[in-house]
Amino acid sequence: MCIRDSLIDNEQVITESRAVAEYIVLRAGCTEMIGKTWQEQVTVTQLVGLLEEVDGYLYIGCTEDNYIEILKKNIKDKALKKLKGVSQFLAEKEWLMGYFTIADAYLFFVEDFILTVDEDALNDFPNLIEHRKRFHNIQEVKDYHKSDRFVSTKFSTII
Repeated sequence: MCIRDSLIDNEQVITESRAVAEYIVLRAGCTEMIGKTWQEQVTVTQLVGLLEEVDGYLYIGCTEDNYIEILKKNIKDKALKKLKGVSQFLAEKEWLMGYFTIADAYLFFVEDFILTVDEDALNDFPNLIEHRKRFHNIQEVKDYHKSDRFVSTKFSTII
């Protein structure tokens, strides 16, 4: 996921990506975003962990001259194999848990990155393509993209 830096809130310093995401959710009082029950929290944690693993495949070789070729190979050989299970878990649901969680945000960032590199990569997973569209259509996401806080990059402008 995109969170790579630390977050400082008063005296509290959070430095790990997943911890930053969970801190923001908890600080905002949106506890359902990490799961409504302890069992669902475990499932959300598993999904986030799997998506972090997929995200890691997208950075292998990023300092090499042939990074895009390495990236396309990693998407095909590694990421899509993991995303097949995520696609099966999502099935026909609107969101991974049936309601929006941080796992959906992680999934969006992975989907977005992959489709920016290869617009056809998710063609075998139409439900993931629809998930990405739903994420983009969240009003708060639309508002953020129109705000001064949004920083446009190659990986954030292709919709």
